Order: sequence, then C-alpha cells, then structure tokens
Amino acid sequence: MKKKDKKKTVHVSRTIMFQELEKVMDFALETDEYTKAMESNVFGKKSADGIKKTSNYLKTIYLFNPEISIFKPFKHF
Repeated sequence: MKKKDKKKTVHVSRTIMFQELEKVMDFALETDEYTKAMESNVFGKKSADGIKKTSNYLKTIYLFNPEISIFKPFKHF
C-alpha cells in the first residue's frame, strides 16, 4: 500500500521561519545589513534556489527595512 502524499501548503513548507530569522538578525543586528546576511547564506541552505526562496520568504514576512516604522520595534525586541 502506498503512503498518501501530504499536501504541501505554506503552513508546511514555510511558516514563521524562526531559525532562519534568528541567524539573519544575529548577523546583521548591529549593521542593518540584512540583505547581505541573506546573500551570505547565514541560514546554510545547500542550493542557490534554496537561498533565493528562503530570502524571498523572509523579506516578504519581515521586510528588513529599518526605515519602515513597524520594523523598528521588531528589530528592538
């Protein structure tokens, strides 16, 4: 009997991404170089596609723009 394939949804493959977020924030907290952190693959993805997808999801979720007012308190905490 074949196992049923689980449907992949955003909730399965990409959620809040705490581990990746923590690595980006640790790398760039002092310098605000969040894009550089993601380009440097601080989250340790194995492929260019994985780096790109992870970076895009993180940018969509967290913005990483110190000029945006909602990001300032997020960065602080």
